[in-house]
Amino acid sequence: MARRLRQLPLLALVLGVIPGLVLAGAAAAGPAAAAPAPSGGAGLRVMTWNIQYGVPLGGDEPDLERVAAVIRSEDPDVVTLNEVHQDGDGLPGGHGDQPAELAALLAQHGYRYSYYAATETIPSGHDDGSGPGCGVHSPGEGTGGAATSGPDAAYTCGNMVLSKYPFPTGPGHPDGPEHVTLPTDHADPGGRDRRGMLGVTVRVPALGDVRVFVTHHSAPATQAHVEDQKAQVATVLEHIGAVDDPTLLAGDFNMRPADAAGVPTANSLLQSRIADAGLIDTWTRVADSSDGVTVPGSHGRPDGDHPDRRIDYVYASPNLTVRDAHVSLVDREAADHLAVVTDLQVRRPPVVAHAAVPAGTDGTEGWGQAAVGPGGGSLTACKNAGTDTDDGTLVRASLHRPGTDPAVRTVEDGGTSRDRCTTEHWHGRLTPGTTLRACVVRGEEVLGCREERVG
Repeated sequence: MARRLRQLPLLALVLGVIPGLVLAGAAAAGPAAAAPAPSGGAGLRVMTWNIQYGVPLGGDEPDLERVAAVIRSEDPDVVTLNEVHQDGDGLPGGHGDQPAELAALLAQHGYRYSYYAATETIPSGHDDGSGPGCGVHSPGEGTGGAATSGPDAAYTCGNMVLSKYPFPTGPGHPDGPEHVTLPTDHADPGGRDRRGMLGVTVRVPALGDVRVFVTHHSAPATQAHVEDQKAQVATVLEHIGAVDDPTLLAGDFNMRPADAAGVPTANSLLQSRIADAGLIDTWTRVADSSDGVTVPGSHGRPDGDHPDRRIDYVYASPNLTVRDAHVSLVDREAADHLAVVTDLQVRRPPVVAHAAVPAGTDGTEGWGQAAVGPGGGSLTACKNAGTDTDDGTLVRASLHRPGTDPAVRTVEDGGTSRDRCTTEHWHGRLTPGTTLRACVVRGEEVLGCREERVG
């Protein structure tokens, strides 16, 4: 279910919650002026971060100044945040109006535009002390006592976007912000562990309109939660639709880069579904998965408790290229996750055709992706498996001219949880009707293939 939401001026956000609205925004009133057409080489820095409602690692109370300090230091153009709270004024155990606080802390540093969308809302009189699923209350605090902000006061938790660039959000604008409720029917039907996605369009000078989505998915504690994750990914991809325009999908997916198939809570096979939709895991284009661990205690420690827990992602459409990516170590204890920072730019020459194909008979072994422009393109192969489950197979992505079987381009990936995908760039033209094929191979034996026309 999607709800189209309207933008609020900065004064309305700072003054508090506006009854009846799920989303609060900081920006100048009225629609943004149209962005100029991209002229080449324009860059965009994106940060995604689960801030655990601003509570530092091992702490009890929020410290949003530490969160803001990390954002100012990394200086992204667009920030997507998970686990942000907007609680009614004076509610026991609540954390206040965090969207307003963050907007105020960052406005003078260029972040004049922001949106918040609640994924969970609990009226003050209906809370049993546990709070919404993403942890709305300070440890040990209950919610007894009357709310001081009236009968409509509530605890909320959700996603937020902050931007240096405006959103085109005039009245009834088709690209206005929206919140999409994600399914949680398997593990907690009717319960409080709500999940959602916030979508906005950001107008970036010299780059154009970029669709930005921030999502937060269920943790794979049980197989039922994994079933919820599958449904959540399907809902997200269906809503995003075609990725012919610059598109970003970021957030806490609670999904590791590699899991063994058959393990009850294995969920990395969802990577193939996201790749099949044409979205690129930006980290794998420039860095190894082991360097992208977003759990502070395990980052850079192969002997840590979660050495493979890279669960926060930035996915991009094929018309965006990845220049660099890193995990922010500005303040390793500002939250229970580390932020992921990605530098992107629009492809020059632009993408005129792209394709993505899951590999193997069942489509879960990995994938191949191709993006083609007037003077060249790229071909990528990724194997969806880790070192502990290495079965000696490779994922092979290849391009084939119409009516011919020999490949004109081929790349292979052996797939390890410490490895990035394999990408080859080339210059030249591609014959119309060329097919992208993704196969699983062992030695000279082809175990299964899928293919799709590049278009």
